Amino acid sequence: MQLTIKLLLCSLLRRSLPVLAILLLMCVPALAQQPEAPASPENGISVSTGELNVTVNSGDGDAASIFKIIALFTLLTLAPTMILMVTPFTRVIIVLSLLRNALGTQQSPPNQVLVGLAVVISAFIMMPRLAVMNDTVIKPYSADEITLDQAMAMGTGQLQDFMYPNTRTSHKLLFAKLARLDMDGIRLDAPENSRALPLHALLPAYIISELTTAFQLGFVIYLPFLVVDMVVASILMSMGMMMLPPVLISLPFKLLMFIMANGWAAIIEGLVSSYYVPPG
Repeated sequence: MQLTIKLLLCSLLRRSLPVLAILLLMCVPALAQQPEAPASPENGISVSTGELNVTVNSGDGDAASIFKIIALFTLLTLAPTMILMVTPFTRVIIVLSLLRNALGTQQSPPNQVLVGLAVVISAFIMMPRLAVMNDTVIKPYSADEITLDQAMAMGTGQLQDFMYPNTRTSHKLLFAKLARLDMDGIRLDAPENSRALPLHALLPAYIISELTTAFQLGFVIYLPFLVVDMVVASILMSMGMMMLPPVLISLPFKLLMFIMANGWAAIIEGLVSSYYVPPG
């Protein structure tokens, strides 16, 4: 067996020798040419392979650019959450969720429908302010008429103009006090003073105000449906039907009442009219 393997190896080696010789002769000219050493940039590394030339510098300017890129990606990650916080989305989605709970329909409409409706209504409420931002911030920045810092400052100012009049004065006073801001002589209930309160104090005040208003609207929405539940439960108890769930009987009546009152239009109209959108 070992003799057979040795004979096979010798045969393969004998046949492959011409091919190895040809490959060696082809590689000799390439080995004889010495490639030029790439120029090393100052404070950096340069790697060259054929037509590809990659240079990595380690200067202070490049380090600052890397940090700017990281900050930009972090901002893009947090942007959806921040956008939802500075728009009417919080109030709208809470009111719609409380409405669904008051109807007792559990998962109808589903969460995706409620979120989509909240986004559409929020965009509808913000449309005048978004149009102003498009004309004064986005278009000039796209045309290189203003810098990025100027665009961010102007965009933040436009958001402040929207949030300030829609925030309760008590909440603005609370966060101004917590931030130790001197607000003497400034009327926090006047829309023209929208730039008086810094963004880091206005943003939490706006969110707390949105939550408070949303729960107040939810309480008003709950009352008529609660009356229907109580009436149905009283009728069932008087008839001795203790084992029959009142929710099962009251649900069709609540749906009928909501439809006859044109409930969706009334809820959306109340949400939209609860906001003050200052003119541009």
